[in-house]
Amino acid sequence: MPLTKNDLKQIKEIVGEVVDKTVEPYFIAIQNDFQHVYKRFDQIDKRFEQVYKRFDQVDKRFEDIENRLDSLERRIICLEDMATEQGRRLKRITAELHSIKKSILVLQKDQPAQNAKIDCLNKRVIIMERKLTTIS
Repeated sequence: MPLTKNDLKQIKEIVGEVVDKTVEPYFIAIQNDFQHVYKRFDQIDKRFEQVYKRFDQVDKRFEDIENRLDSLERRIICLEDMATEQGRRLKRITAELHSIKKSILVLQKDQPAQNAKIDCLNKRVIIMERKLTTIS
């Protein structure tokens, strides 16, 4: 006996109900699993945000350190230049002092006639020695 439209409709409804009842718990379980997965993704996203913030902080600290190193390098160069200039001054003053001492020795040979000149040169030596001590 052939099936009528009504029979087909009833079979379809019964099969649909059975399938819905059979599949529904699995569908609900899958939905719950997806909700759990999405929650886990949210937690992971929050952790990544924390990691990115930390990287930004580390980048900022590295930038600060680089700036401080640049500043220190500039200061070192300046100090080296100052030390070089002071070394030049010291050499000039030492050479002048040596020259004055030689002059004093020459003049001391003719002591009675040159006392005034020696006193003048001694004063210059004292001034130069003071300059030397202030540079050192």
